[in-house]
Amino acid sequence: TTEQLRTLTRTFIVIVAIMGAGFSFFFRDLIEVVLVMAGIGLAMVPPLIGSFHWKIKNSAAFAGLLSGLIYVGALIFSGNLFPEAAIASIVVSLVVMLPFQWLGK
Repeated sequence: TTEQLRTLTRTFIVIVAIMGAGFSFFFRDLIEVVLVMAGIGLAMVPPLIGSFHWKIKNSAAFAGLLSGLIYVGALIFSGNLFPEAAIASIVVSLVVMLPFQWLGK
């Protein structure tokens, strides 16, 4: 329902804010913090737009969000966190979300 979607959105906003605070503790470079937050924020775009406009399946939205978070985490731990790679999280999220929408339950 709309109320559940609103609650989930607010929950994810709080989670992202807490993650940002945690990352700022570990990353002292402000640019890295901004890149992490941008990557996570952009990974949330396809599932959120899909949820609000096309009523995608819950599993597809979750898969898109989770894949974006895993992708940004992999960038951090591999040391490949640069702007172009962080922005690509939107594509990763979308590419993972679409098969879950078409084939998932």
